[in-house]
Amino acid sequence: TERVFEQGVQVGIQLDYDPSGWIKKRTPFKTGKTHGWGREWAEDGRVIALFEYDEGRLRSTQRINALDDQNRKTGIWMEWNSMERKIEEGPWLAGKRNGIFKFYDGFGQLDYLEKYEFGEIVKDVEATTPVDVRTTRHPNGVIATKSTYSEDALIGVFRAYDTTGTLESGALYEANKKVAEGITNEEGNRTGWWVWFDEMGNKKASGNYTAGKEEGKWEYFNALGDIIQEGFFKNGLYHGDWTWYYPNKSLHRKEQYRKGKENGEFIEWNITGELLNQGVYQNGLKQGDWIEDVNDHREEGAYLDGMKDEEWKHFNTDGKQSFKGTFIFGLPDGKHTFYQEKGGVDHIERYEGGVKQGKWIFYNSDNLIEQTREYRQGELIKVDGQTIKTRREKRADRDLKRTKTP
Repeated sequence: TERVFEQGVQVGIQLDYDPSGWIKKRTPFKTGKTHGWGREWAEDGRVIALFEYDEGRLRSTQRINALDDQNRKTGIWMEWNSMERKIEEGPWLAGKRNGIFKFYDGFGQLDYLEKYEFGEIVKDVEATTPVDVRTTRHPNGVIATKSTYSEDALIGVFRAYDTTGTLESGALYEANKKVAEGITNEEGNRTGWWVWFDEMGNKKASGNYTAGKEEGKWEYFNALGDIIQEGFFKNGLYHGDWTWYYPNKSLHRKEQYRKGKENGEFIEWNITGELLNQGVYQNGLKQGDWIEDVNDHREEGAYLDGMKDEEWKHFNTDGKQSFKGTFIFGLPDGKHTFYQEKGGVDHIERYEGGVKQGKWIFYNSDNLIEQTREYRQGELIKVDGQTIKTRREKRADRDLKRTKTP
């Protein structure tokens, strides 16, 4: 488990790891109490549960993204973009979309609905819902405002015009609540300066649109109005420098993008300012020397096209080396040495192109050999010098036994 404390009080995000190293659960804390939205993951990376906490109390739990006994999608599924903003939600049955699906824009705001029956799209849900378009007019008869209502609730795009009929302002509503301010032109594209609001009406993002896509600098805010993220878009994609901040306004992460992909230096710090991760991306892939904080240890080594390559070293939190080994394009190769906490060798592994090969040696706490294992092309053939039968040999013995059975 990884926790963050400020003056002895737990804050920020708590990460719980599976013994194999992947993040299993994320829980938010505020002044020592669980507060906010948490998540739980499956081993394959699926988000399988959402938790809502309020001042130390678990208010709700939602199980999502399930698979049936035939490994097909079933029940409610949700998907998010790289910024963890929801982009899709809907019910699945036997691996097929079945019901009303909600699709969201890049800010997590509802964009449109679609209805499916056993994988086949029926029609836009809006077409099945009564919609009332209402207008007001200036004294000269020119339309002053145009808005849309459903069941007497203001929804969707609101437009305001001057006395000449020129579109001068606008907004976006959901169930009578204003979620954004900005112009949506007659073609349906957002244009110019926009401000987005959270459920409490606080500004959560602001920036410019060109032809319906984010363009130029955008800023994102927490409920207190502090900037938590800022950076640049080009044609709706991340492009240029991006910076993230912790709630205490200290730097969290800095990185560079080109056409939506990481490209350039990446640096990340923890909430106290200690370096966590540092390296370089090229076209979305890690390249060259990297320093990475992984659960309870630090790793140092090089990447080639996103794959570990050449020598890598691991260090414990106290700075002592815990591992040294080489990789070839992501696959372990050659001698891999693991060290005990007090400094002696714990065990040695050997590989050829990702396959176990050669003698593995295990040591006890007194640095004496405790066991040896020998592998040939991934199969264990000897333990402590004694030959054992391979899977192929055992299978041949079984087949021979069957042929001799009357």
